[in-house]
Amino acid sequence: MEGFPSPKPEEMRPVFAHLWQAMVRHGIPSDVIPNIQVSLIVNPGDSAYLGKRDLAFRLYRAKMALLRAVAKPYFARKAKPRKVVASATEPPEPKA
Repeated sequence: MEGFPSPKPEEMRPVFAHLWQAMVRHGIPSDVIPNIQVSLIVNPGDSAYLGKRDLAFRLYRAKMALLRAVAKPYFARKAKPRKVVASATEPPEPKA
């Protein structure tokens, strides 16, 4: 695919609109994990702007907001610096 041109935005619009509707319909989580910064791809949550603004949309967004709030302490704990067991400057102690 290296030699193929990138798709045109107007060709991708229906694809991403369908992606968003499928995520809403099946309750697939999106944009729950904080600080995911990717510039080379389109994240599924970016397609929200193409979705219908109906009750399902609002319920899905509320569910994702709740998931973000519940998951925030978990991800904050996982992001804390931890002591590294191995070191590049000090060799590990020999095991007996």
